[in-house]
Amino acid sequence: MTYQLGIDLGTTYTAAAIADGGTIEALNLGTRSAVLPTVVFARDDGDLLVGETAETRGVREPTRVARDFKRRLGDTAPLVLGGVPYPVEALMAAVLAHVRQAAAERMGAEPDHVVITHPATYSNYRLDLLRDAVRRSGLTSVEFLTEPQAAATHYASLDRVAVGDVIAVYDLGGGTFDAAIVRNTPDGFELLGQPQGLERLGGIDFDVAVLEHVNDSLGSQLEALDDADPAVRAGLARLRADARHAKETLSNDTDTTIPLIVPGVVGEVALSRAELERLVIPRIRESIDVLRRALTSAHLEPTDLASVLLVGGSSRIPAVRRMVTEALHVRVTADVDPEMAVALGAARHAVGQAAPAAPSPVAPPPLSTPPSGFVPPPPAPTGPGRSKRLPVIGAVVAAAVVAVVAVVALTSGGSEPRSQPDGTDAPDDTSSGIVTGEACDRFIALVADATTSDQALRDEGASGCDLSGLDLSSRALMGIDFSRATLDGAKFDDSDVSGALFLDASLTGTSFLRSTMQATDFSGANLTGIIVEESTAPYAVFDSVTMRGASFVHSDCTGCSFDGAVLVGSDVAGTNFSGANIANADFASVGIEGIEVDASTKFGPAPGPILLVIAGTGAGSPEAAAAALASVGYETLTSGDSLSLQSSTSVSCRGDFFGSEMRKLLIALDHFFLGDVQEVDFNEIESAVTITDEQVACVVLLGADLVPA
Repeated sequence: MTYQLGIDLGTTYTAAAIADGGTIEALNLGTRSAVLPTVVFARDDGDLLVGETAETRGVREPTRVARDFKRRLGDTAPLVLGGVPYPVEALMAAVLAHVRQAAAERMGAEPDHVVITHPATYSNYRLDLLRDAVRRSGLTSVEFLTEPQAAATHYASLDRVAVGDVIAVYDLGGGTFDAAIVRNTPDGFELLGQPQGLERLGGIDFDVAVLEHVNDSLGSQLEALDDADPAVRAGLARLRADARHAKETLSNDTDTTIPLIVPGVVGEVALSRAELERLVIPRIRESIDVLRRALTSAHLEPTDLASVLLVGGSSRIPAVRRMVTEALHVRVTADVDPEMAVALGAARHAVGQAAPAAPSPVAPPPLSTPPSGFVPPPPAPTGPGRSKRLPVIGAVVAAAVVAVVAVVALTSGGSEPRSQPDGTDAPDDTSSGIVTGEACDRFIALVADATTSDQALRDEGASGCDLSGLDLSSRALMGIDFSRATLDGAKFDDSDVSGALFLDASLTGTSFLRSTMQATDFSGANLTGIIVEESTAPYAVFDSVTMRGASFVHSDCTGCSFDGAVLVGSDVAGTNFSGANIANADFASVGIEGIEVDASTKFGPAPGPILLVIAGTGAGSPEAAAAALASVGYETLTSGDSLSLQSSTSVSCRGDFFGSEMRKLLIALDHFFLGDVQEVDFNEIESAVTITDEQVACVVLLGADLVPA
């Protein structure tokens, strides 16, 4: 039996489709619908249950169930289920193994080719983790395809798309939002520009908004419930499902009710389409802004589009289509089955695709057993991670997994082979990730020639090249692909690198003085010692970067993303972080004097016991930032407060401390401290130190005995 399999491993649901002799059809994965809930339950014997069974078991034992874990891919902190830590890729492998088993049972054999989709914004680091999940699942002959390309492939099979037509894909799923621009070519759809996304926007966020509406309507009665009571847990699980059903009902109706069958709270809450839209429209506006950025990165206007394709289950919300149409004034089309569109497109793409040449795989594990080969790492430090609002509901929505707040550096585990730009003579050396030969030499020569056009630089690209020390100052470098390149010590001063790709690149000591970096993607890059001063970088992406000892001062970083980033020992004084996401970043030892934040800035829990020390009256006050950090676990001291010091204390700060009382504790290098934590011998100093009114801001990493006096 020869057939192909397409898999859309989603945040909330997983879908699959089979291509058999030219026929493309959905693979039924659930008992109630074709899609499978992306939910995993860990039994006490180590077996992993998937889908509807996992959902049912999770109601009774919420500490053993994991939901929405796709959002966590790339986070090195494991999820703890039943006291056992599991990396995200192990949970994804369990879901993929379930799909593999369902396909083999239906078709009587393993697929000869599999296409698995992923967000177009994934870095090579995340693709390596996805590749590891595939290996654990036992699937072989696997090809990866971006979700927007798969969706467009399915769309083209239903509606005529001429060669050369450009389509915007608006993918609003259960957990994430992705926007990408694709063009139809004789060989399939190609990505244009840089795909954009919001990792924390999807149907589950809308479900939480509905639950909060219910709680507000009840005068916050749900907050008083005891989530340790099995009856309460069951009732809240039912309420969560009813809230989701109400949201879906309002796609076709104007009014509905949400029943309440929770111990101590019985009745119903009315919800209208207008009320739902009031709850979700601000987030939909965010998605449209992201779609515009995707257009900008492709150097296109809305008038260049043949249509906007809506996919993902949450795109069914009527306000989505209306607002996208009003914003872009182009044809907007929605797939009749948006939850299956990506999987069907993946299966269609797999038709006629030869299985890639590869060494003979290890025999896959038996279909009746869960993925194996996972050795649990040591338990990660844990701490308070639950929202202060709706703690009970939050526990149900988050599946009551233990919140792991320790964030460590993410390093790339390898590189995905990448096709070279047109005209490239040398292939990638995938063992080192560095491209050599004429392609890189041509790019360096083009940079040296002041008459080189911006388009010529973009066409050539520099993916994987060694450009150490290269001076690219005062150039227009928008949209250039520098992925996996070595740019240590390079200069981009006064340059425009908007929309450029620096995925998994090395930029140690690189300078971006007064640069423009709008929507530039640095995901997975090494930015140790990078200098970004007086630059404009709104909506830039620094996910999973290492930014130790960096100077990122007096810049515009509104809407930036630092998901999984490590900023230890860096200085961000005077930078605007309004609307930025640093919730999953390691913000320890970071100078924050005079930074700007607002209500939409996302701060996450402190990665361990950390004390934020703030003093100064001159350069501006970081009071708003201090308040936000204090709300997620940072302890704050201000001028005039004292510290009691004992020998286990470690200190790391920046600022000009010479002439102040703090100089006995700190080693200052120029304006800011560039090293890791500096150990200090407290036997040689006083037992208490008073914070003086200096223009400094620093973070003190606590030893066990450092406490406020």
